[in-house]
Amino acid sequence: MNVNASIYIRQSPRYFKGYYIRVKAINSLVSEFLNKQSCSLRTQIISLGAGFDTLFFRFRDKFAASNCQVVEIDFPAVISTKWRLIRESQVLSSMLSPRVPTASPDVFLSDNYCMIGCDITDTGKLADLLVMCGIDYNAPTLLISECVLTYVEPDKVDAIIQWISSSFKNSIFCCYEQILPNDGFGKIMLRHFMSLGSPLKNIELYPTKSAHKQRLMKRGFSSVHMCDMNEFYLSLQASEKRRVDMIEPFDEFEDFYQKCSHYTLMLSVKGDCSIALPACCKTSHHAPVKMTPGTVGLDFPALSPSSAVVKRFGHSSVCLPNGNVVLIGGFGVSELSTAHRRLNDVLLFRQDGDQYGCKILPASGDVPAGIVHHRTVLLADGRILVTGGRQSPIHPQTDCLSITIEDMDCCRFKIVKFEAPADRIGPRWRHSANILMYQGHECLLITGGCTIDNSFLDDVILIQTSDWKCKKLPIHLPQGTHSHAAVTHDGGVIVMGGLNEEMVPLNMCYYIKHEEDDWSLLQLAISLPFTPRFSCGCCVHKDSVILVGGVGCLEDMEAVIINLKTDETTTYKIKAPRQNPPILLHCFTMHLLDDGAMWLFGGGGNCFSFGTHFNISPMRITI
Repeated sequence: MNVNASIYIRQSPRYFKGYYIRVKAINSLVSEFLNKQSCSLRTQIISLGAGFDTLFFRFRDKFAASNCQVVEIDFPAVISTKWRLIRESQVLSSMLSPRVPTASPDVFLSDNYCMIGCDITDTGKLADLLVMCGIDYNAPTLLISECVLTYVEPDKVDAIIQWISSSFKNSIFCCYEQILPNDGFGKIMLRHFMSLGSPLKNIELYPTKSAHKQRLMKRGFSSVHMCDMNEFYLSLQASEKRRVDMIEPFDEFEDFYQKCSHYTLMLSVKGDCSIALPACCKTSHHAPVKMTPGTVGLDFPALSPSSAVVKRFGHSSVCLPNGNVVLIGGFGVSELSTAHRRLNDVLLFRQDGDQYGCKILPASGDVPAGIVHHRTVLLADGRILVTGGRQSPIHPQTDCLSITIEDMDCCRFKIVKFEAPADRIGPRWRHSANILMYQGHECLLITGGCTIDNSFLDDVILIQTSDWKCKKLPIHLPQGTHSHAAVTHDGGVIVMGGLNEEMVPLNMCYYIKHEEDDWSLLQLAISLPFTPRFSCGCCVHKDSVILVGGVGCLEDMEAVIINLKTDETTTYKIKAPRQNPPILLHCFTMHLLDDGAMWLFGGGGNCFSFGTHFNISPMRITI
């Protein structure tokens, strides 16, 4: 209900899409409930903690046709305010019949629509008021709780669940709540609600879907079906997902996926209430990967007091022959401003004695606008080549950038824009770019990525760096893929993970190789599949490929080691210091330095409506 219709604040697409999936899930459930009940039977929908929801008005005609009574329950002050706003609205009031007198001032009854002002934890009083509204405890009933019970003390929630299962003989209890409080996103989510003075009071006792299921089954429901919002999104028709994608440009895949993985839909069934379960509640889209005993340690090396701030994600970086690392662009904050924005600066990370530090490098030449999700490689002649990237999903970076180190001591850089081979690569971001040798020439191999119109790419492009001759190879990735990891190995390129057009994280592992002029894409026969993921870090160490972090079906921070000689796969939990701030291991860059450790730079993301988080970096992982 838009109380202040004249007030509009522009929000990020992830915000709208995050709430879209919630509304879509509840709407789909209501429609299925109505469709599956006999038209000759009276049905009931009861919304606990309804607030200013407009469900009744959006479904009014269908409710009337289905002989369905709708009851909304919230605190008396909320209900009386909502009733006043309805009566003051010509549109809404015209959709209701006159108020029916009742024995309680807290009951607002109008034909098949009723609002009750009552604390939902007072189930005795609530039961009496429901009878006053004409509720039949034997009729098919759908009870809905959207992010309500999570704010109530656990023992009182247990009592409410017990009351529902024992009172409504033929019912479905739909509960939509937060889960997974212990990973980086979950910690940020908890901190957000705590800062609002509305702590999540149940999530630590019931952190997972399985814990919620046990809670509900223990209190009398005959069956419980669950899915998180990623699983629900995957169950939508391709045409519906495409419709939503085309409403406005979208490129916040990590943030949307993490938001959806931290909210779950629970359907608890009692008696003979009929409903067609969403497909997402029937099957699991992934099996958990067995973790290898032991952990991989992560720490935060101390930086020199004069070190520049490294708070960014979606950037790129290269490791120079001397072990220094150059970081370019991304989204974050700089030394010059604390405002969150796309960056166009160049940072140098290096070791100075026993200390580490980053400094902003003065650059000359064609300094670009701030870009994200570009890719960077180091050429044999010492130049740094930047390909792809974007300013926004409708403003791709159309030029390639060549960065030349003019003075290593003073760390001056010169940036030069040039069209070739950008015009042949086409606008793309979230792709991969790797250097390899082909027929005695240094070449750049580009695979996949995103482009405008929310299209995902599956092509493989080879570019000769001496003259920028460019050709599309006669091989393709199995599907349009972006945000995958890719590393050069043994004359070819290994491509792993990624996200496809259906928003499914992948655990693909392919090897692009060539013999003479014959190119092929081979699937690596690894012993165990790794957890599907995208936007992870990747490097080669001796005879192994190491994947770190990412977004996907991960239950915790993981490091995957794939031995390329034995095809053996092992997965370790990454253990950070106990008092560390939240870590979001995605959209960072990673390099294996001379000390034998993997150094992680940047990372983080926009956490739905919970705020933007930047990792403390660099971080260091030792295998």
